[in-house]
Amino acid sequence: MKRYALALLFLALAVTMPAFARSHKNTCDTPMGTCENVNATKSVSFTMFDSTGKNLGEPSWVNKWEEKNARKHPMIMFSDGAQKHYDVVITRGSSQLQGLEVVYVTTTTPVSGNGTIVTTNGGVWTYSYTGTVTTTSPTVAPYTITNNFLCATAYDDSGKYISQRCHMYSFEQGGAPGESLGYNTVGALAAINARGRMLKAIVKDIEQQ
Repeated sequence: MKRYALALLFLALAVTMPAFARSHKNTCDTPMGTCENVNATKSVSFTMFDSTGKNLGEPSWVNKWEEKNARKHPMIMFSDGAQKHYDVVITRGSSQLQGLEVVYVTTTTPVSGNGTIVTTNGGVWTYSYTGTVTTTSPTVAPYTITNNFLCATAYDDSGKYISQRCHMYSFEQGGAPGESLGYNTVGALAAINARGRMLKAIVKDIEQQ
């Protein structure tokens, strides 16, 4: 059950619009086009905050996503200036979950020896043997799961909450070796282009307003 408790992490995220000044105008001019779509009726600005509430501005990875995807969202201007404006607040953080789980350890021990057998008619047989003995015993192993989460929360120009999209990347240390490997592999695969999928989802939410 340790895995499924992690979903509760996102329920603690606030939906109150943080106060910040729009200090940037991102035109994202590139040889391939611009983030300012001519017919846009909505504009979107992205701003990241750290865990202390410090305004970090727009991350470079967001700007690159805008440059690549602006033409896919013709009704969105990725800057200020359209008739209806939306702010997307990006937050990140981490948490840890520690616990114990039972791990079964198998050990193999070499054995050898010799002996005698007396038959019913008085004969004596001698023998020798070599081999291994395998034993399986339970032990308790500590584990730590580290959760790194990234969330994008959209608000309209009046501060009204629109939606929230999140991604959480988790990895495990300790515990059963095979289980940790599988857990971490699944987490790594899920993280591929996770930031891009998160931005795409939040922009679609805004388009539907």
